[in-house]
Amino acid sequence: MKRKFFAVAFLILMHCFLWGENLSFEYDYSADGFVVLTGSVEFQSKEYIGDYGDPQLPVSYIDFILPDDVDRNSINVVFSDTVYEQEIISGEVSPAPNNCGFNEECLQSRTIVDGKNIEVYGINAFYPGYFWKNHESISYRDMNIVRVPVLPYNYNPATGTLKKLVSVKITLECTSLNDIITIPDHTPATSQFIKGFLGDIGNIPYLAEKISTGGVYNFNYGSP
Repeated sequence: MKRKFFAVAFLILMHCFLWGENLSFEYDYSADGFVVLTGSVEFQSKEYIGDYGDPQLPVSYIDFILPDDVDRNSINVVFSDTVYEQEIISGEVSPAPNNCGFNEECLQSRTIVDGKNIEVYGINAFYPGYFWKNHESISYRDMNIVRVPVLPYNYNPATGTLKKLVSVKITLECTSLNDIITIPDHTPATSQFIKGFLGDIGNIPYLAEKISTGGVYNFNYGSP
């Protein structure tokens, strides 16, 4: 019996050594609100998307800080339990300013009237037509970070309707051999930079338990 037990334990250990540990992080996202001031919609957001003349809508970044040796090919992001609501608003979502500069190809790719791209503002359809983008891998000082862009609002200019992503569960799955995270530079300046660089951190409980701080350095795991 003992021999069988040790054999099973050995196989489990070998599996973890060769293929790593499966990790799963869940983040419950909820959208910020908005107000209508002097006919324009003001969103409670620091970041926005929108090409020149398109509706300027907010974007939220959910950042997952992953182990040093994470298998990037194993990263998978799943969205579930989505809740939406629609509201006809009395104001208008303002167009994004000119971010084409002197790029003639960019300028000629859209029809601008009174600062608005008519190809978007003149159509009865929700823009941009999706509520999240594909995740992207970014790095800071050898830290492995996966960023998930979430677009909490879609806008239909023809009907004056906002469609809001009220809430969604974001699950990130990945594999790691050592399940260790390190921050190489333990200084207050680095702490402030990281807090300003990151969006909302999607795996705070995991970080609080696993991260190696290397001394008395205090890293604030909350949003910047």
